[in-house]
Amino acid sequence: MSTITRGLTIALILAPVTRLASAGGPVQSLPKDGCWVKFFLEIELSGPDGVNGEHTGSWTVRSVGTKTVKGEKCRWIEIEEHIDQADDGKPSTKWFKYLVREKDLKPGGDLLKNLIEYWHRDTHQTRDATKRDNRPAMMPMFFRGTPKTATAVAKPRRVLWQQGEFTIKQAEEQIQAIRTQEYRLIIHDVVWKEADVPFGTAAVTSSVRLERDDFPTYTYVRRLSLKDHGTGAKSKIPEAK
Repeated sequence: MSTITRGLTIALILAPVTRLASAGGPVQSLPKDGCWVKFFLEIELSGPDGVNGEHTGSWTVRSVGTKTVKGEKCRWIEIEEHIDQADDGKPSTKWFKYLVREKDLKPGGDLLKNLIEYWHRDTHQTRDATKRDNRPAMMPMFFRGTPKTATAVAKPRRVLWQQGEFTIKQAEEQIQAIRTQEYRLIIHDVVWKEADVPFGTAAVTSSVRLERDDFPTYTYVRRLSLKDHGTGAKSKIPEAK
């Protein structure tokens, strides 16, 4: 399947999420500035013939600076998404950098509403990183406070990472079913939280199923599992400061 077709399919699935729902993301809490965490990434896309596919790679989340805006303490949070082999057969990396109020990274905050700055860069750009004024579509994929509808469930998860292994006995699970005149959207998130990991998450499984009358059903699944974490994070978009 071509890069454009698959990209459009993923955009079709994820676009309603950015408008209507919270999606499971690795940023659950705020660490000290300079901390970073890296996850193994698996993506699966399923639908009619020609749109099925799998990707592997990594997500890295970094706290790369502080700033005071209108008297509010703010933080630069940068996410790097690396795909080992994109649809064109080559590695692909994207960087998303957000300036957010620290209080919006706590329960009850509204990151999308109060977002101050958003920058984007990827390996396919011939220009430097650009500041974007439009609403960043990927933001709900990265950030999520604990929703009121999430419930604690007994789902033990063994986490193997570069410094050893540990088991998390419980997870937080949320299922959202949203209906509009155009489609039905089912979002299933499971988040395994770990206080000792920067940003508070050791693993995430998130699936989005899009159903439309007289159209095929599409499903997007994303799995994250802790790979490593540390300090001394450096921004890949240093001009945003």
